[in-house]
Formats: sequence, C-alpha cells, structure tokens
Amino acid sequence: MNNNYDKFSEYYDIYTSFVDYELWSKYIYSLAGKNLNNKNILDLGCGSGEMLLCIDEMTNANLYGVDISEEMLSIADQNAFFENKHLNLIKCDMSKFTCDIKFDLIYSACDSMNYLLNEDDFTDTLNNAYEMLNENSIFTFDIINKDYLETNDDFSCENIDFIIKRKKEENYLYTNIKIYEDKKETENIRHMQRLYSAEEIIDIYDKTKFDDISFHDFLTTKEIKKTSDKIQIILKKY
Repeated sequence: MNNNYDKFSEYYDIYTSFVDYELWSKYIYSLAGKNLNNKNILDLGCGSGEMLLCIDEMTNANLYGVDISEEMLSIADQNAFFENKHLNLIKCDMSKFTCDIKFDLIYSACDSMNYLLNEDDFTDTLNNAYEMLNENSIFTFDIINKDYLETNDDFSCENIDFIIKRKKEENYLYTNIKIYEDKKETENIRHMQRLYSAEEIIDIYDKTKFDDISFHDFLTTKEIKKTSDKIQIILKKY
C-alpha cells in the first residue's frame, strides 16, 4: 500500500480537486469547540497538506502534519511554499507517531484512518493521540462506513484520466486506480483499506483512556445512519 501511495502522490491533488477543503476544514475547526489561535494542531495522514493550509486561513496556529509518504510530504512542503506558509511536516507511520508537543486539536481526514488495517494499529493511534492532547481537547477523524455499499465511479481531468473501481470484500475496500496519459495507461495503482463499523470503533475506544466518544453523519452534527457513506468520530479528553 505504501509504495502505491507514493506512486499516486503526484496525481493526488488532481484526483481530489473536487474536494471542498474550505468547507471540510471549517467543519473540523468547529468540532474543536474553542479558539485555536497560537495553539498546536496536528493532522495525521496529512497528504499534500491542503487541509492544514485551509485551517491556516482560520487561525494563527502552529500546524503539524504527519504522513508515511515522503513524496506526499514533499508536495505538501511545495504547496505551503507557494502560499508563503509554514507547515511542520514529519515522515512517520501515524500509528507509531508520538512526540512531546501537546496539541489542542488532532484530526485525521480523507478516510486516512481506514488505512490502518488492523485494530492494534488503530488502538495505538488513538492512545498516542490521547497522550499528545491537552486537556479539554479532541481527536476527530472520519471513516468510510462499513455498512455503506460502495459503488464504482470514474474521474477524469484534462490530459490525465482516472478510472476508479472500488470493490467491497468483507472487512476491506479495494480500490484500483488506472491513470492514463494520451489514452495510454501509465499507472495501475491498488489501494486496500480496512472498513470499520461504529460498533467496532466503540470496542477500540474502550481500550483507550479517552473520556467520551460521539458519532456524526459526515460534515454534519446529525446522528449516523446505515446509509451514511462516511462517519465523523469525535474523541474527547477532559
């Protein structure tokens, strides 16, 4: 998965060009429930840094991003440079990342947590986040809903075509991404993600020190449904 993730890095911003990062980042910021000026914010699985750069527009905070892909971090650094901004970027598997810095908001976006393929890594990520959080702070992340039936879809853009096929098999979602240039296939990338249900997340939560957990239908504060394609989870440390 990691090698494929690296391959996809140069196409990632094009592939996600439809994502409304401004709306999404405002949603994440609102979940924090407090002013984050001059505070520390951590993005686990930061990718090309777009979410962090949008959050930077809302607050004068110290921004940190962790990603397993050196190529992704290089793009994030370039994106920050072009916008005359600074991001503290760290290459690490997010399930293993720890540091002495205390954060007032930790988040993970774009179903990055679904790349944690076993419950032990998921639990480690949550426990590490707890230790890095200040009191009265949250770790929030979105996941693909295990109960949601994925469909195939196509994505295309100028000069580069993406054909994306997704297949759900038991607890996993397999995504094949074919990239074409001048109608010739140049890359065939395969991703695997672990699907988690709300009940499984609660079982993992019970193995952590977090004081509270809540679930929202993605980008809302409404209760989740079986038909919710994505779920937002908020873990609180009092």
